Amino acid sequence: KVQRATRISSKAIRKLRMKMPSKKTMEKKARMYKRHVRREYRRAVEILTTTVPNLYAGVGASLLLTVNPTIQYTMYEQLRQRALKGLSLGRRKPVTELPVFEAIVIAALSKAAATVATYPLIRAKVLQKAATNPKERQQQKNRRNASNKTTDFATISLLQIMADLKKREGYAGWYKGLNAQLTKTVV
Repeated sequence: KVQRATRISSKAIRKLRMKMPSKKTMEKKARMYKRHVRREYRRAVEILTTTVPNLYAGVGASLLLTVNPTIQYTMYEQLRQRALKGLSLGRRKPVTELPVFEAIVIAALSKAAATVATYPLIRAKVLQKAATNPKERQQQKNRRNASNKTTDFATISLLQIMADLKKREGYAGWYKGLNAQLTKTVV
């Protein structure tokens, strides 16, 4: 029993003995660590400069597009008040509620007007968001190499997108696809 206890303790002592690394080994590890830190720093910078801004592409348009329901509601209320006045003419008791058909027509007209008023921003937002897709961005780069007319919409503001569309396609470019948008929003 005593020998076995001695043998175990000597094994434990041998395992506990540490060999101090040489100066050369320490310098090599320090260089490797510095390279690792630089590489991670470059990755972090790349993420912050490319990925994070793309997460917020189109937020400005979304904030500007909050005016769409405002236009719709205001126009609906104005048209509703005029329709109620028109329906009340020649009656003793004023009309307080619109018939269903008139309400639907007025709602559709107000939604259509709001969509037409804000559609250039909707289109610019769609172009900006589509350009943040890596596949689309690569296609744009290929087209840009073929002709210098294409613009990288992911990196420019909405006003710049609208100016570029006006320059390339005229005012009609702002409203390209409006019929599909009106069908989607009004119907």
